[in-house]
Amino acid sequence: MPGQGLASTFRFGQADGIVRGVLGALRIAFVEVPPATWKKHLRLDGAEKDVARSYAIQRFPAIADQLARKKDIGRADALLIAL
Repeated sequence: MPGQGLASTFRFGQADGIVRGVLGALRIAFVEVPPATWKKHLRLDGAEKDVARSYAIQRFPAIADQLARKKDIGRADALLIAL
């Protein structure tokens, strides 16, 4: 990611490897889904990030308070990917 330091990039890669290793050891299959794919499936392709967050709030009203801030888009994306 632009602007990210070398150490934080390394830590991200390390964490990714750990997650993949644990999933592999537990024989849990996973599929990487590019953003364009899941956004197209949910008809969110081309939409601004806040549209996806609003959609997540509609789909998961019980946790709307955890999606209230603009910077909660990562949580919203994770929920929508899980759909």
